[in-house]
Amino acid sequence: MDIFSFPELASFGLILLAAAALQSSIGFAAGLIAIPLMNLAGATLPQAIVMSLVGSLVQTLAGAYRLRRLISIRRYWRPIAIRTLTLPLGVYVLWRVSSLDPAFIRQLIGAVILLFVSVQGICRVRPSDRIHPAWEWLAFGCSGFTLGLVGMGGPPIVLWVMAHRWSSRRARAFLFSVYLAGMIPQALLLFWAFGADALHAGAAGLVLSPMILCGAWVGLAIGDRISRTLLRRIAYVVLVLIGLGALLGPMWK
Repeated sequence: MDIFSFPELASFGLILLAAAALQSSIGFAAGLIAIPLMNLAGATLPQAIVMSLVGSLVQTLAGAYRLRRLISIRRYWRPIAIRTLTLPLGVYVLWRVSSLDPAFIRQLIGAVILLFVSVQGICRVRPSDRIHPAWEWLAFGCSGFTLGLVGMGGPPIVLWVMAHRWSSRRARAFLFSVYLAGMIPQALLLFWAFGADALHAGAAGLVLSPMILCGAWVGLAIGDRISRTLLRRIAYVVLVLIGLGALLGPMWK
């Protein structure tokens, strides 16, 4: 079990702070940013996923408190259940490939992100009050699998949310509800699969929680001042940049 050095912990803290600010302001992207960067800073992929999970828990609880009147896990039980069903498969594949080069996994996820964004842009789906249930199964099924595999389950859900005619606050409340519901099963599966290594990374995440909270509150203040249209545009730009970074980053080494 590796012990993180102080410079590594400091770099992890700065990464999680920035990721928390973005997550709280637009409702997603913490894992997409934090996990690849922490991996580059010295953490293994499972360690980065666990630290990101702890960070996501801290900031999601902070965001959920601000939007607590709109949070409802019971109301959104079906997408949560779909996501939970495919989560174990993703963790199993992570366990099988954890010894391989993580750069390949990041490239794969980058390609998937760009594919989702391209489909959304080409189809030009107009936000509506209801969409076909098949898209719900596809989005949350993919989300659960990618959450388990690389700790990045946000993009499919974000694209699904953007297809709805929802306010910015309702969209963020829905995302917080889904994220919270998936954290306990994800944590249990990761600790079962990776044991002491996951516990060590989780402890590091708790140590860094004050920095995460700081980023979360800054992001919430920013998020309350962003219109729905601007929020959607920011989401697209962030997804494209992250997808390109994950896909092309290993080629620059």
